[in-house]
Amino acid sequence: MTAKKLHLAAFVSAGPVSGSHGGWRHPKAGGDLLSANYYQDIGRLLEQGRFDLFFIPDIVAIPDTLGHSLDSQLRHGAPGALRLDPLLVLSVVAATTKNIGLGVTISTTYTQPYILARALATLDHLSGGRAAWNIVTSFQQAEARNFGLTDQLSRDERYDRADEFLDVTTKLWNSWRDDALIRDRETPLFADPDRCRGSITPESGSMCGGRSM
Repeated sequence: MTAKKLHLAAFVSAGPVSGSHGGWRHPKAGGDLLSANYYQDIGRLLEQGRFDLFFIPDIVAIPDTLGHSLDSQLRHGAPGALRLDPLLVLSVVAATTKNIGLGVTISTTYTQPYILARALATLDHLSGGRAAWNIVTSFQQAEARNFGLTDQLSRDERYDRADEFLDVTTKLWNSWRDDALIRDRETPLFADPDRCRGSITPESGSMCGGRSM
């Protein structure tokens, strides 16, 4: 019989709870949610337990769907009451782990392709190729208001934007060939211009400029 391999991913919110809404109140609940050590300890524990992925979900607003108020979220420490930036949290986790994948949720509706492409490429480089992106479009009215909008985009508009966003982001990541970075001190030649695309023009189907290493 062929042995089956089980892959494990941990769903870890960068906030008060990841599962039970009352978890933060348990007498044995972990320490300071605002400290790097808290998330680094989780990362090390998961890696020791042979988990494949440390995954952080995210939204970009405190939900107000219950009575159009933040009260229930904040008062009871619900999952949306506090959300640290998952990309920064996983950056500190990367520094104290070696093998576990680092999954980050980033919305295509409320960021720009170049910003996301550079940030994820940076995490991927610094972690030795462990970064993963959970692509979401966001759907809550509170998220739209956080970005100065009176209403969110329709579902079709969000997904059309996401399709283009992914296409652009991929082009940005491919705008430097793998062998473009030379770093020859004697020549001198830091990066070979012939192996890089310094910008991606609207004619090529992209919305923004070249990849930053």
